Order: sequence, then structure tokens, then C-alpha cells
Amino acid sequence: MRASLLLEDGTFVVGNAHGARCERIAEIVFNTAMSGYEEVLTDPSYAGQFVLFTTSHIGNTGITDFDAESQRLCAEGFICRDFSSSADNWRSQKTLEEFLISSGTCAISDVDTRFLAQRLRAKGCMKAILSTEDFNPDSLGRKLKAAADISLLDLVSQTRSFSWHTGRAQKKAVSGFRVVAVDCGMKRGILDELGELGLDIHVVGPSVTLSEVEAIRPDGLFFSNGPGCPKQLANSTSVLELIKTLSPQLPTFGICLGHQLISLAFGGNTEKLDFGHHAVNHPVVSLVELAGVPAGSVMITSQNHNYHVIEDSVSEQFEITHRHMNDFTVAGIRHRTYPVFSVQFHPECNPGPRDAKALFSVFLKMLEEKKNASAL
Repeated sequence: MRASLLLEDGTFVVGNAHGARCERIAEIVFNTAMSGYEEVLTDPSYAGQFVLFTTSHIGNTGITDFDAESQRLCAEGFICRDFSSSADNWRSQKTLEEFLISSGTCAISDVDTRFLAQRLRAKGCMKAILSTEDFNPDSLGRKLKAAADISLLDLVSQTRSFSWHTGRAQKKAVSGFRVVAVDCGMKRGILDELGELGLDIHVVGPSVTLSEVEAIRPDGLFFSNGPGCPKQLANSTSVLELIKTLSPQLPTFGICLGHQLISLAFGGNTEKLDFGHHAVNHPVVSLVELAGVPAGSVMITSQNHNYHVIEDSVSEQFEITHRHMNDFTVAGIRHRTYPVFSVQFHPECNPGPRDAKALFSVFLKMLEEKKNASAL
């Protein structure tokens, strides 16, 4: 079976198809990770996107439920150079081909991924259409032109119901802190790390009301990662009002999309990057001492986002705690008055590396400091 791929700039390639027969339109982004394709494809943040893998071989370790970050294949499809039809791993439960078929999703291989990545670096993220049915660039182009831009879609509402399920290991809460976790497309690894802190976690959706959160009587708030433009979610829910109302009193932690929502709630602004940050090899420098990590230390981090917080829009209220070393964008902030902290990268480290994992302890410390201050 063959498949065709047409990019918004007219770039057209044909390669081998894998998975289900389908035709999908999505935004294409490139990921430079050398491993972790299972975590990437099941990350809800990739909803509405095709993943272009720059590493050579995809599929050689199969699919294992334990490694998945959600209950489904969240990416709209993917592009790779070499696709492995067999799984050479004793842990594998199914092949990647079987996973694609069961998900009703397709992929294309045996194309020049280096050339495609160079196009994205030069021109930025763009819409693309992947098809196993249509090989006519003109008709594909008409369909692509008629499709809405991903920035205009509320992808969180479309994907959130599939994004969360119980962590890999259920642990009884021992810290005594009750936390409301607002799931905007949360990776399972994040939930696991919050559980490792001994927190009593109550997962809710981004449409949760203020009264519903207050009824839980939380000690803290967490806002997760997720797909799409943060302003679309802000416009379709009252999540910003929730942050503005509760975070001055409740310790608040945000990751990725959660980081962007916290910034917007305090009057900040976000904008789209040319081609985003997608991989497990992004260097971030700590500008302050946090979680035992000295200022000036460099962490290699996992990242997956197309939007970033504009520094000038938040610098008056927030201290910049981390900075991306490749393009100097804001990678972490801490409120100058309130117990609010967020990062643009993924400290849960799935699929890796583990340099930033200790930052979860910053949230626990904020909870403890709030409790001690209330006891005085």
C-alpha cells in the first residue's frame, strides 16, 4: 500500500503506507528524539499534528501499554524514513503496524525525512494532508486549503476524555495534601510523578467551575500539558478565571500548556514558534537555585510545544527561572508574590532524560510552606 503527503507549501512526496487506509489533515512538526516514539505518539499534546521523526528507525521495539502516555494514539499520523514491521523487544505487546490499524491511523515511510525537516525549519510549521486514497497533488491541495488552521481549533475539548487514566502504580496519599489537577491533555507520567509526592490527586477537566474546585477543598492546583493554542482553550473555558481567583491563595504548578495558561491568567501573552520544540534533547539553563539545582546549571529536557510565553509580558510579575538555550525563550517562571511556579518543558521526563525530575519537589515545598504559614 502506498501513501501520499502534501505540505502547505506544495511539497509533495509518495512513500509506503502503514496502518489503516485513511486520509487526514493536520499540522506537521518534526521531532529530533532518538528514542521514545511510543511516548510521543500517545502524548495528547500531539493531537492535531503529524509527527515527522528525524531518527532513522521507528517501530523496532513495538508497542507496550506500560510505556504509553495515554489510552490512545493521539498524533494524527507520522512520517519516518524506515518503518519496522516487526518488534524486536521481549516487552512488546503488539507491533506498531497493529497499533496503527487498531487506532484507524496511518503513517508513511521511505521518504526523505531530512529534506522535509529542512523545509519545516526554513518555512515553519504548516498544514499537511496524508492520504492512502488520493495521489493527485491538485485535489489534495484543494482539500488542504479548505481545512482550518490548527491554531483556530479547540483541540483540548476534542481529546481530553481520552487522555487520562490511572497511573502505572496506585499509591496511597501520604503527604496529607489534596491537589486538584486540571487535565488539559495530561500525560500519564505527570500523574505518576504527582503520585510519587504522596498527593491526594483529584483530576478534573478544564471546564471545571470555581465552585466545583472549592467543593474539593484543595491545598494546591496543578495545570497540565495539552494540545493546541492556549488562547483557544482560554476562550472556550473559564480556566483563566480559575487561576486568577485561586492561585494567589493556593500553591499552583503548571507544565507546558499549563505554564502558558498561568501566564495568560496574569496578563501575559503567548505566540507561536516557527517550528516549535519537540524532542528529548533541549538544553535549559536554571537562572535561580531550585530543588537543589544551582543557578547556572544546564538540564537536558523533554519538550513538546509550539507556543511560548513572551518574556516582556510577564517579567513584571514573574521571575524568570529557566531559559531555553537554543533560542533563549522563557522556559520557567515563578511569581514574585504568590506561590505559583511553572515550566515550559516536561520534568516528568517521559521518555527522558531525567535531569529535571527534581522540580516536582518545588510544588511539594510550596504546599508545605503554605501549610506552615497557616499554622502560625
